[in-house]
Amino acid sequence: MGSCHSTPQLLPRNGTKTALLKEVASSNSPSPLVRRKRKGKLPEANVYLEWTKPEVSGTPPSGRYAHTVSAIGHKIFVFGGYAGNYDDTLHIFDTKTNTWEQVNTTGQAPTKRAFHGAAVVGKNIYIFGGYNGVFNLNDIFMLDTETLIWSCPRVRGSVPSGRFEHNMTAVGEYIFLFGGGNHQTWLNDVYIFDTRTDTWALVPVSGSPPQKRCAHCWATVQNKIVLYGGYDGKVRLQDTRMFEADSGTWSSIPKSPSPSGRAAHVACSVGTNVFIYGGYDGKKKLSDVNMLHTDTMEWLQPHVSGNAPSGRSYHAGCVVNNKMYIFGGYDGTNRSNDVYVLEHTVPSLARLCVMVIKNNKNKVGNINILPKEVKDMLTDE
Repeated sequence: MGSCHSTPQLLPRNGTKTALLKEVASSNSPSPLVRRKRKGKLPEANVYLEWTKPEVSGTPPSGRYAHTVSAIGHKIFVFGGYAGNYDDTLHIFDTKTNTWEQVNTTGQAPTKRAFHGAAVVGKNIYIFGGYNGVFNLNDIFMLDTETLIWSCPRVRGSVPSGRFEHNMTAVGEYIFLFGGGNHQTWLNDVYIFDTRTDTWALVPVSGSPPQKRCAHCWATVQNKIVLYGGYDGKVRLQDTRMFEADSGTWSSIPKSPSPSGRAAHVACSVGTNVFIYGGYDGKKKLSDVNMLHTDTMEWLQPHVSGNAPSGRSYHAGCVVNNKMYIFGGYDGTNRSNDVYVLEHTVPSLARLCVMVIKNNKNKVGNINILPKEVKDMLTDE
């Protein structure tokens, strides 16, 4: 370890922002996005998503959970996880050809681990911490995805303690880490890693910090980071918090309908929307998809169709070309090695008719004259 440096400044308000993907829903106002609220359920959004399970070629990784996936360009990099034992292999999934490849790397690679964190900055993937069956780790490694060379940066500053089930995300050239556990307690600290200088620092936060937790989600939206759910040692949480990366300030989302409490779920951001899938609520593995529209800070229920994955936890997900890819996870019985894709779809004419009818009930006459497909949809809903 080198000598400690002073705490790096947080992001300036005009600083570099993470490149964002195209918005799934183009509107910034809630009126065309939110459809109506059912009693006891989240408000419905006029956002239509479809699951598909692509036919893959090559040799996929063995079934696993508590791994990480990282998207760079059209490729997804899968590292580590628990596959009957702790793993240190690197696999690449090419989303253009739906082909798996286990690749050989050089350099100083991470040791076997699961429950670690990963973040992408430019062409590089950073891996931090995790658990190897014996120790809680606090080392950091970088993979150059163009050369497939691993390195272990000579870090400076205040290094986070060894931990597992934490979460990491990048804002520009900075990586922010939150929470996790160390077999003795849960954590709610925030650390920042400056990839330009390889310096760690504990962030001096303001506002009311969230309670300690692990297995939460932590997703970047512009210069803000959304925190949802997790496990505090007693219950699966369902609070939503926002962290301002440029000022280190925590804020609470006004209490409103939110997804059920859960941990070990996945969150991905697309534009100003954050999508979460799955997790564990303490009783069952979940398979629902929920969306946080951060312009209005409202949780919404999109319409989801297609060949959906089974409920699972400790899976991993990332976004490529506006599509959310899910790999692996544990369904309570089996470790998975399947790939599922969730993407925006255009609703059929019949679906659009149903939307208009439901939003204008007082103007609709005899529905018996409607086409059978439309009547069936109205009946089903």
